[in-house]
Amino acid sequence: MQIIENSPLWKIEKECTSNNNGCGAILEIEAVDIYLSYQHGSNKYLYTFRCPCCNKETTIPENEIPFSIRRAILNIEQANGLRIINLRKLGYR
Repeated sequence: MQIIENSPLWKIEKECTSNNNGCGAILEIEAVDIYLSYQHGSNKYLYTFRCPCCNKETTIPENEIPFSIRRAILNIEQANGLRIINLRKLGYR
């Protein structure tokens, strides 16, 4: 089998803001860095990453994440019954 086209991994540059209390580091975030968390008092999903510099969480707006990545995160959560997931721990790339 021959690879004709190899699509690159999805990446996005985001600043650590953590509700205006982050360290301001500019980070390259991949799909494996994103996990799902929930907003308190509602059933809204938040796509979140943890800054390696200050260890604080920052959310990424849903519209900045491709549908296929969002779907993968939701599918893995449903399959494992977890409230918070991390794709890297589950081996998803």
